[in-house]
Amino acid sequence: MDVAWSPSGDALAYVTGESPAQIVWFRALTSAEPRKLGEGGFGLRWSMDGSVLTWFKTTSETVWTQMGWDRATGNTQPERQLPARPQEALWSPDGRFCALLEDSPHNNEKRVVIYPAGSAQGEHLDLPDAHLRELLGWSPDGRLLVALGDINFPLAISATPPAYAIADLLDYPDRKVKPRAAILGPPMNLDAGPPAWSSGGDKVAYVLADEFAAGSGLRPRPELSVSLRDIHPVGCLVVSEVKREYRAPVPQVREEVINAMANLVKLGNCLQMYLGDNNDTFPMAEGTHELRPVLHEYVSYKWDDSIYARPGAEDEVAVDYLILPGTKLYEVDDWKNLPVAAIRYLPDYDIVCYADGRVDLVKKR
Repeated sequence: MDVAWSPSGDALAYVTGESPAQIVWFRALTSAEPRKLGEGGFGLRWSMDGSVLTWFKTTSETVWTQMGWDRATGNTQPERQLPARPQEALWSPDGRFCALLEDSPHNNEKRVVIYPAGSAQGEHLDLPDAHLRELLGWSPDGRLLVALGDINFPLAISATPPAYAIADLLDYPDRKVKPRAAILGPPMNLDAGPPAWSSGGDKVAYVLADEFAAGSGLRPRPELSVSLRDIHPVGCLVVSEVKREYRAPVPQVREEVINAMANLVKLGNCLQMYLGDNNDTFPMAEGTHELRPVLHEYVSYKWDDSIYARPGAEDEVAVDYLILPGTKLYEVDDWKNLPVAAIRYLPDYDIVCYADGRVDLVKKR
């Protein structure tokens, strides 16, 4: 029976019956009566906030329908149609990916195939010398897939291509993406069950194989991008801390960062022109919303208000204006290093414009 607890633990969803006559039910712990949600059903998954429950319903031999139940409204309706997957496929918790292990045409080993949810085309990952044997599950955030390698070594495999840090992208745009897998630690005891993740997905634990001492000192290979910072054997447990270095593929990130930096350079030029016309006194504006009309004549001379927006999403204001209204430049110590505006939506870096017009990437603390 397929069962899924709500994230808050106050209710559960479950499936009864045999295919094709399966029924999905919901039951709150405070209620004595279950509620029928619809037909289906397998692959029960809650959204992160517990507001929506989704599952699959077989439409034909080649097509599945993803059903969705909104807990607030009580409505159940079809959300989208997906290619049917083999029964042994492993779905990520967020439903974005589906993973399979299949024979590789290049050698006698197995390879991982990762399908985006709505695509019939999957990404085939050949991992030489990994000797993959079994898929063990996903991390809670759906970013890492855990597989079993030779001699029961568990491996973490990234669902999407990780990229270099943003600063590296600007300096080395032609470098290739790093490898996609890393060893979690020493061999595991399969009889004790699969690895268990922390709720945030930043730590994973499993039972060490009996024949390996807890102080084996094994470490992941440092050149792997989906590596783990450290391994802490505790008794017969291995606890690994995951290094969170996941980003969009290199070309898209690099282009957006370059365009965002160019926008801040333009804004910095406009602010410098304003300061020159106003006795080195910053505008009487609190935040970007009030700054835009003040700088309009300077911006419109060469550009438009898209310099305030996120590249590729002109309706999303990305620039934060940082200066207190009426600040006088000549009264600020070390004014050249005074941050005047910043773009902060990137995961690990801020793009900062300084009073002297310089724009730089600053790693977040």
